[in-house]
Amino acid sequence: MSAVQVEDLKLICHEVRRRMFSTILNAGSGHLGGSSSSVELMVSLYFGGVLRYDSANPRHPNRDRVLVRGHLGPLRYSIFSLLGWVKEEELLTYRHLGSRLQGHEAMEVLNGVDITPSGSLGMLLSYGVGTAIALRERGSDGHVYVFLGDGEEQEGNVSEAARHAAHLKLKNLICILDRNTKQLSCPTNTADGATDPKRVWEGYGWQVKEIADGHSITQILDAFQVGEYHNKPLFIIANTIKGYGIAGAETHFSGYHTIGICTPELVRQAIQEQESALKIALGREGSFAEMLKKVMKRIPRPSCSGKPVDAKVDNTSFAFKPTGDEQNVVDAFVTYLQQLTAQTENIKPLRLYVMTADLIQLDQVTLSGLDRPSVHYFDVGIREQHLLAMAHGISVTESNSRILINYGDAFLYRGSDQLNAVAQAGSRMVIIGDDGGLSGARNGSTHQSSGQPGMLFTMPGVTFLEPADVEDFYHCLNWALGEYPRGPVYIRLHNLPVQNITPPLGVQRNVRFFTAYESAVKLKAVVVGAGLATHGAIEAARRLEGRGIGVRVINIVNLKSLDQEFVGLLGDSLPVLTVYNGNAVVLQSAVTKAAMEYRASRPSRVMGHGFDIGTSGKIDDLIKHFKLDGAGIEEVIRQKFSEIF
Repeated sequence: MSAVQVEDLKLICHEVRRRMFSTILNAGSGHLGGSSSSVELMVSLYFGGVLRYDSANPRHPNRDRVLVRGHLGPLRYSIFSLLGWVKEEELLTYRHLGSRLQGHEAMEVLNGVDITPSGSLGMLLSYGVGTAIALRERGSDGHVYVFLGDGEEQEGNVSEAARHAAHLKLKNLICILDRNTKQLSCPTNTADGATDPKRVWEGYGWQVKEIADGHSITQILDAFQVGEYHNKPLFIIANTIKGYGIAGAETHFSGYHTIGICTPELVRQAIQEQESALKIALGREGSFAEMLKKVMKRIPRPSCSGKPVDAKVDNTSFAFKPTGDEQNVVDAFVTYLQQLTAQTENIKPLRLYVMTADLIQLDQVTLSGLDRPSVHYFDVGIREQHLLAMAHGISVTESNSRILINYGDAFLYRGSDQLNAVAQAGSRMVIIGDDGGLSGARNGSTHQSSGQPGMLFTMPGVTFLEPADVEDFYHCLNWALGEYPRGPVYIRLHNLPVQNITPPLGVQRNVRFFTAYESAVKLKAVVVGAGLATHGAIEAARRLEGRGIGVRVINIVNLKSLDQEFVGLLGDSLPVLTVYNGNAVVLQSAVTKAAMEYRASRPSRVMGHGFDIGTSGKIDDLIKHFKLDGAGIEEVIRQKFSEIF
């Protein structure tokens, strides 16, 4: 790049800083320090002939992708205003109610933002890995640029993603570390001063470059020259100054992390300095607008190489049925995969991704058909957080994907932050939660999920299904993969060998709720179950029926679907017992919530039964121990509803 072109980029940096500082000052809120330290990096990327994009079509399918932490919103919004994606006057709405310019970027409302949510920190590289995978599997030669802060790089999720990316040889992935040596509370070396990022990332298996001066346009452009790097992802360490352009930033403990710890006078002074620099430079160069037009003509357009972008898959439906050989729901997952992988070979351009965190054994890979050429199968190792965030990257980038994840239900809290991000974004995927509740039997309480379903029930955007038997499970998967609704669908499994439920005559199974058993004698109570616990409830109802006590059993499949029709099944003035393979409050809360919201009928009371903390033992022994078998549930009914006897 010529000296004149470099000067043009410096001029753009002044204008971007002016707009960025003004945007944050006007809002009285925002991240000053990190946004300012990354200006030269971002300007070089967008205007230095590095990033391939179409300014007239920010959503061009073959564009390069850029993923940034939410702190850099003011910086990117200022760049977008130069590209015409945001009007300059719209910068005044930053962080205001109703604005597209959210405090942290939102891809749903603003062109140019590729994947969000960008907080909490640490997920971006996993998004980038997923995006790089989706582009590669599609045959695109697009690159993915991920910007990390050196405070953010401390997150464990980053390490999970970095090691997996190197293993996958994602040469289309470039990660830039803005090493400004400051984080929110202190200099980074105060909290993390013993490690050398260059050696760490080389140890991960990345090609590593270092920019001595991360505010030097020339040095940055040299580092951005992307080669093959022997099939390795590229990690660029850019040494920068946090709060660059604001007086006193270098000595401030956080480099003016936010405007709240920097006086407005200092920001105004920084704006005036940028304006002065612009005025001097434009005295030599002429019109800023004319200069920008010249720069934009040098922007490389997205490549048309690789496979053409596929038309969107619509109206895909699945109607698979159990083979009859399944002993339990876990077996059913294998037989379902066998049918699914065989059929999706013939559904173009659908791309089936099946992923796990070290749960699908090698012999099951072949048995399930996951080694078919049409299946994109990934075992990420024991990296649950990375798994969910990576899937988000794939889902956003590849609209024709069907993503099926095998996950350990007991370890759901580990990935809860990532799952919440996926749900906020409405990213589409189906998650199979293995060994729910007491199914983790012999390992003991650490592997027996209890409160985790409560998180799913209260997390907005998650569809939560819990099948009781093989028939339920097939219905759940057919619906989830066929409808493929917005937001993740979580299906919680148990591994108890059970017979399929035979509903009363005229009752149709569905993926919401249905009557699983109706006593022939006068009703005196209702038992509501989900998953494993429904079978004990049916057994208890049969035992009580023989003693003249009528009980209706309702099987709930979707805990978030309980409506007026469901409440009508509870009966008027009847006591209701909820039985659950986990914390009793989960199902009790769902039923009580519905009963309070709808007046189709009003139970006399709603009591809950389940378990809080598990213990080691055989599954059958545990079910008896926690009174989730027929005799145990009958005993609980006698204790709680003595008035009906």
